[in-house]
Amino acid sequence: MGSEATRNARVAALHEEIHSIHYANRLFWREKAHSHDAGVEYYRRQDRLEEIRCELGGLAGVTNPLDPLAISIPLSAAAPQRSSCQL
Repeated sequence: MGSEATRNARVAALHEEIHSIHYANRLFWREKAHSHDAGVEYYRRQDRLEEIRCELGGLAGVTNPLDPLAISIPLSAAAPQRSSCQL
């Protein structure tokens, strides 16, 4: 598998992970009350989304992937900018 094919496979895997995280987050927000453990998992998923965005930005050659104008990430995936990526 060439480097372009490997890169494309990684991007596809990251997008699939984003989809899975968004689904889990929708289930979380549908609940009326959240347990402490559920809240911890929610914030863990949010941190993972930031890591994924940074990795996607690195794959795209973007210096600041948390800048919404720098990379095409669906707005539903955008999160408040809390920190810069450690690339």
